[in-house]
Amino acid sequence: MHETPTKAVLVDDAGNQTSDVTNVYPLSIRISSCVALLFFSVAATMLAELSKSEDGKYEYNTFLIPLSVEIIKLTVSALSMLYTNNVGDISKNFSLLSFGSYSVPALCYFVSNNCMLYIIRELGPTTFQVTNNLKTLSTALLMRFVLSRKLTWPQIKALVILFCGSVVTQLKVTNEADQHQAGFKLFGLALVFVNAFAAGIGGVYSEKLLKGSSGNGEIESIHFQNCQLYFFGVCFGFLSLLTRTSSDKYKILILDWIKPSDSKGLCSENCGFPEVRFLKGT
Repeated sequence: MHETPTKAVLVDDAGNQTSDVTNVYPLSIRISSCVALLFFSVAATMLAELSKSEDGKYEYNTFLIPLSVEIIKLTVSALSMLYTNNVGDISKNFSLLSFGSYSVPALCYFVSNNCMLYIIRELGPTTFQVTNNLKTLSTALLMRFVLSRKLTWPQIKALVILFCGSVVTQLKVTNEADQHQAGFKLFGLALVFVNAFAAGIGGVYSEKLLKGSSGNGEIESIHFQNCQLYFFGVCFGFLSLLTRTSSDKYKILILDWIKPSDSKGLCSENCGFPEVRFLKGT
């Protein structure tokens, strides 16, 4: 049975309508995107853990993973825009101010994606997946105070349970060996909160941009929006590589492409498209 598009209307505390955008994706597509996002997120975490060496370190430049992911996503989005004949959006809807605004979520996602590898290294994949749920809390808080989105009482209770559950999982009896690693764990936990708020800010800002319009008042296609977002992701990725001072930098960059992390990069790349479609269609 064909599912008709619905309207997504955001209402602030004063009852004013802040957005009125047609959901062009049916419920089945949105659910499939959510399931795909979950699968690839878990797969990327496990593959990142498997790519570590015996001493628990990454033998490759971790900055290369987010960069390669953004390059692939930018390429696929550009090809999709060509395939769907949305190239006209560039000249019709392009706004320098709107274009520059995509740098904010791109920077947030850049920080979050790089934090992921270090959190897994310091705390392990299981702890990362559990504490990664904290970005749901940060996203909800930001939506409440930035977008003035109201939270229902069941949603508030669910967020409290989520936060308490994430904290309880980190409570354990420590011995001398654990105390010796306390410094590394504190560093990992600090990155957990950085990751949560960076992902929250990126998610909220992305939703605002994806469901909004260009500077000219026209609704942009999702592929054109993705291209703008991933363009800045590529820029931040290249800037991060410039911070590497190793003398054999170019050799390392070439060899990194054939490391076991390639599979992790592919899974991370596949996370981006379901997430954008889910944000656009909910």
